[in-house]
Amino acid sequence: MRYTALLVASIFAYADARYIYKDVKWKVAGTQEIILFCVLLALFILALVFIPKWLSKRNRKLQHTFASSALQDEFQKLKLTKEDILLLRKIVGTGDTDALLLELLQSRIKFEEEIHEYLERKENKKSETGEHIGRIRLKLGFNTYPPDFPLQATRSITKDISGALFTVPQGTSPLIKRVKVSNCNELFFELEASPEDCSLVSEGVKYQFVFTRRGDAMYTAEVKLLSKTFEPRLQFTHSVAMIRRQSRKYARVNVNIPLQAVPVLIKGEMIAKDNVSPFPVTITDISGGGSSFICETPLARNDRIVLSFPENSKSILSLKANVLRDEAIEGSTDQKMKYHSEFVDIDDRTREKLIKFVLDRQMRQKKIS
Repeated sequence: MRYTALLVASIFAYADARYIYKDVKWKVAGTQEIILFCVLLALFILALVFIPKWLSKRNRKLQHTFASSALQDEFQKLKLTKEDILLLRKIVGTGDTDALLLELLQSRIKFEEEIHEYLERKENKKSETGEHIGRIRLKLGFNTYPPDFPLQATRSITKDISGALFTVPQGTSPLIKRVKVSNCNELFFELEASPEDCSLVSEGVKYQFVFTRRGDAMYTAEVKLLSKTFEPRLQFTHSVAMIRRQSRKYARVNVNIPLQAVPVLIKGEMIAKDNVSPFPVTITDISGGGSSFICETPLARNDRIVLSFPENSKSILSLKANVLRDEAIEGSTDQKMKYHSEFVDIDDRTREKLIKFVLDRQMRQKKIS
């Protein structure tokens, strides 16, 4: 449509020009005039070609000068030694190293990616190199992450983190239900596990390490088992390809509510209404996004149940809950397990009712206390 309009406009412009200049007598151009016109046209074309190139080159030069100046200021501010700077230049490699170095010093994400790529090369997997990078990380302030700042790599995990190991691709139940980070350096990280659990994994095989970070989210990282030690500990490679799942979007309140749960989806199979067998559960905490409950009936990840809460004396709030993970109850002598779930297929009105239900519970608890 646009090209048709341009064509029509060109035809009308040509017709108008012919009408306006039909009585004008044009002078025949001489040889000198033709040569001058050709020279001016050539100069105009050269200007169109080379001026943008010159401006682009000049802009890059100014950027390089600015990056170099800013980089020197960063080196002084961070108190980096000549050895530190030399190692950082090796890490970023060839190219516009000053601009890359400046980005490396200012971005946690870029730092983790470049460090990971450098240490993945066989010739760089030395303890001295890892220790040197650790010292640089400390100077940059990248050794700790604020609670609300997402982790960028497994090199950022701390010793207080616990999680579980799953097979690749991730199964519905963990291969090892509880592992704890015992050591983490630039070259690898170690997980503590029981001797029985250590026998379930094999060296050179990839696993998924799933863990939660308090106040932040749940993370999944695909890592390869390097070796087993006698402590017993499992030594894994690092990963920068972590999947982060936001948690604690809604306020959570501790409760003690006995309910009857109705299974809907178990081990990937829908439960027919004729075969439904409700089972007792005890809700231990609840929020606008999910709940935790204790029950004896074994459940697996992605199993789905329906929980019916007494909203008031007249109505019931029925919610579908998807099981995320299970957790052993310390000191428990029976087969009860604690399960963490999220509510699914909830419309806005039901969500509002659920949040109101949670807030009412919070107010009751405050009055009692």
